[in-house]
Amino acid sequence: MLRWLKEILNKGRDNPLTYAEASEAAASIASGESSDIQAAAFLIAERMKGESPESVAAFLEVFRGYSISVKRSPTTICIAGSAESGTYFPLTLAICMMTASVGMSYVVTGTEQRPSGGQLKGSGAVGASGKECAGVWERMLKDTRMVYIDIETYCPPLQHLRAIRGELGIATLLNTVEKMLNPFSSQHALIGVEDANETLRLQPLLTSAGFESGYLVNGLGGTEVLPLDRITQIRKVTVYGDETTYIDPDLFGFGKKQPLALTDQSLMPSLERILQGEEDGELIQLRNYLIFNAGLRLYWFERVNSFEEGFMLAKSLLQRKSAAKSFRRWLDLSSSR
Repeated sequence: MLRWLKEILNKGRDNPLTYAEASEAAASIASGESSDIQAAAFLIAERMKGESPESVAAFLEVFRGYSISVKRSPTTICIAGSAESGTYFPLTLAICMMTASVGMSYVVTGTEQRPSGGQLKGSGAVGASGKECAGVWERMLKDTRMVYIDIETYCPPLQHLRAIRGELGIATLLNTVEKMLNPFSSQHALIGVEDANETLRLQPLLTSAGFESGYLVNGLGGTEVLPLDRITQIRKVTVYGDETTYIDPDLFGFGKKQPLALTDQSLMPSLERILQGEEDGELIQLRNYLIFNAGLRLYWFERVNSFEEGFMLAKSLLQRKSAAKSFRRWLDLSSSR
């Protein structure tokens, strides 16, 4: 590792490590060969230079090699967000359960510190073997059309590096890597980003990570969930090219000046009431979040022909109440496995 530290420092900002050089550095870190201090120094140096696509691609390939092997499920949609996105996980879950009823399936990745609403044992039991974890995840996806994967369980080197990253207190190329790991080889992605700079970093990586299409969303708290109180930038990336659009909730009648007020204690019960068909005044804002985001997703992934059709179908899905049972079943299964 000392060799690569010297190499990265000696090279100028415009002369990054080659793919082969970055691969060797990544292997040294992932295998535990480098010391914690050396790993931290390398990550800081990469951050100061600016992470290159070659370095990220190399680290992604190496860290995938240390990850648990699961059966491919290319028709799924992979969702990943920021480290602070746990507060909004119940929204992600509710939207996924609504759209799962029309055949959409999801692989949601994060860390055990992110989701609200208690421990998710289905994300990978502590002490379980890789094969056991893979079996749990595969069954969960088959049974409920959504699986939540603790990315540090899926890729053990990330768990070893957690303390180092916590001490650094800054985003490094590993933040990019964990969003791009794509455990089930999904063809489609919904990735939450913190800002426009992160969008620019991730944009060239989506297709190389195996995604045929993906949306980079500057949503609530760095998640894929769009807010109703502001315009959101969306970057669509495909193997044929990419484009930027801006989604204004006001144009569709969903605009709300006040931001969504969330508490862990009230969110889950409120979401269950909405999924059961309730439309009380106190639930209107939260209900609109579900309809708006589910409708966008239905259009983006070609279940309907327009945004308006998506919103109409989302309202219909709430009226059917089928997502309420799926929502509760998912929570029960994830707490018992």
